[in-house]
Amino acid sequence: MELVKQTIWHRTILLVTLAAALGLRLVNLGAQSFWYDETVSAYLSGLDLPAMIAHTAGDIHPPLYYALLHVWGLLAGRGQFALLFPSVVCSVLVVALVYRLARRLPSVGANAALLAAVLAALSPLEIWYAQELRMYTLGAALGLVVVYCGVGYVLGWPRRRLYLTGYALVAAIGLYTLYYFAFLLIFVNVFVLAYLVHLHVYRFTKSANMQIGKSLRWCAAQLAVLALYLPWLPVAWRQATDPPVPPWRSPIDLGTMLVDSWSALALGQSVEPPQVWPLLLLFGGLALLGLWTITRRRPATAALLAGYTATPVGLIVAISFVTPLFHPRYAYLYAAGVIILLALGLDRLRRISRPALLAVLLMVVAADVYALHRFHTDTWYASDDWRGAVSYVAERWRPGDAVLINAGYTYPAFVYYYDDPVAWRGRLVDYPAQTVTTDGMVALQTGSIGGDPNLGWGSPTSDFYATTEAETATALDVVFERHPHLWVLRCYDTVTDPDAAIRRWLNEHGLLLDEQPWTGRSNMVVQLYRTHRAPQTRPPADMGTTLLADFGGVITLLGGDLPAGPAHPGEAVYPVLVWQSRGQPRGDVRVFVQLVGDDGRIWFQDDEMPQGPLYPSSQWAADEVIREPRRVLLPPDLPPGRYEVRVGAYLAGADRRLIVQGAAAAAVAAAADTVTLGTIQVTQGP
Repeated sequence: MELVKQTIWHRTILLVTLAAALGLRLVNLGAQSFWYDETVSAYLSGLDLPAMIAHTAGDIHPPLYYALLHVWGLLAGRGQFALLFPSVVCSVLVVALVYRLARRLPSVGANAALLAAVLAALSPLEIWYAQELRMYTLGAALGLVVVYCGVGYVLGWPRRRLYLTGYALVAAIGLYTLYYFAFLLIFVNVFVLAYLVHLHVYRFTKSANMQIGKSLRWCAAQLAVLALYLPWLPVAWRQATDPPVPPWRSPIDLGTMLVDSWSALALGQSVEPPQVWPLLLLFGGLALLGLWTITRRRPATAALLAGYTATPVGLIVAISFVTPLFHPRYAYLYAAGVIILLALGLDRLRRISRPALLAVLLMVVAADVYALHRFHTDTWYASDDWRGAVSYVAERWRPGDAVLINAGYTYPAFVYYYDDPVAWRGRLVDYPAQTVTTDGMVALQTGSIGGDPNLGWGSPTSDFYATTEAETATALDVVFERHPHLWVLRCYDTVTDPDAAIRRWLNEHGLLLDEQPWTGRSNMVVQLYRTHRAPQTRPPADMGTTLLADFGGVITLLGGDLPAGPAHPGEAVYPVLVWQSRGQPRGDVRVFVQLVGDDGRIWFQDDEMPQGPLYPSSQWAADEVIREPRRVLLPPDLPPGRYEVRVGAYLAGADRRLIVQGAAAAAVAAAADTVTLGTIQVTQGP
């Protein structure tokens, strides 16, 4: 009876732990923008499967995760919360699998298994990757299954042939999910074969012969994994020996790699090791206590748990001295061994002193809460705000504008977050030969200037393609001839353009109108360039309406143009205003545009500086003519009818509008501070 009560109590605690794990992983899920790697996941999962598989053949990760995410997106949608939810589910599954593995390992015990589940549920590192659109939580869950199957087979748990089959299938799935999964498979094979050799040497003859058979069957399972992975093996080998992407990691010294790995395993990636070193020592002491405890009881279990984390991380660290591979994120894939060792340390404290256990457990929970608080609130750990940057461009794009994005690093974010029509997207160097006739943004993808000619294996469709400064400049000449404005979504350009050739060319040939930095560690910047530097003094030939409206002797609205044809509610229309400066303005002029119904109701109003904040009217040359397209967003509930587009102006910081003079009386509103550019006919949508 007592055993039944204990079992029910343990199961209740486990269910509460799993529910808490789910809740913690849902907090602020999708609130931040995707960062670069996540936008790659979103982009690739949005491709059709043949295109996605072809793309990943030249990428740094295999295709299975993206394929699963593609299917999930078809079912649940492609919003951020929906796409992130599988990561949450896999992370909660990791908590359950940590408990299951710990519970089945010899000499660990039920209490330590529950503590391991609690630690996994609260782990800042687990929660970090539960909220990231990458394959790591799936890889960690598959890794736990592989270890579980390997241990079940070698220890002779019931239905061990099933464990062997499960190992082979899941190991192959793991390799199709993440190349770094191979490091865990290396450890599992070393452990299993070492264990079987140990039994062969130290057991009597009959048992030893059985171990030989088990070893042969285990080797056959490895051949099965190889056979299942064989279709992708040539791609994996080529990517390992001849990476198609430029190196972005710098060599890191051994001490930094070890400290960063332990800091991530203990408290995640939202703390700085020098600031929390006493806590890192506390976690280290707990892990060593757990290792000492389990070594005394069952050395094989100790070797399994220590090697689970140390062997793959050690292999990555060792290889990084030849080819930089290290990043603390990869320690997450192998964190289960450390989590169980920490739980064993806490369980040992329980046996020594309940007050000591309570004190240390409170410190561990407080440390996790501190790390999680920083994860959610400290802007230093916030994702690069690709969503905000792309939205900024989308809201300020005007017909005829183009945008410059990098083929390797910024286009996935642009594709995912930019919802408006794209007339053409492709390599910048291919643009001169293109004829674009449809409306929408022209997105130009720059290459790696001065890059290795074999970059991207020389494929013209590769994300990372090599180009030269000369051909880039030739293409930019064409862009400046065809487009009045060029947006630049800058990020990681010190990697793809280390000598700043593009920035230098734009500053020499264009005029910077706007520059906005965005949150995140990558120093992302959105810029807007006018594609001519010299002031223009003649009105454009296609100005449809002439107004000659003088606003307070400061600035003159020469006229403008309205789009032809009816518009529909929810659409954006783009009236064009043509301004001319009058001498040296007394201040910076702001211009507002209104959409006004027959009853005088203002359905839309927006104001901004003509051209941009970095080229205000106080800097315009005498008699300079400025062509300014504006964006008027028609409300979704706008009734059909005719609406006036009215224009007004005021000096920045002033408390009244500029009075209109000189325009035809019919164009001037009753208050004499706005002028009517024309009317727009609004009809119901098709």
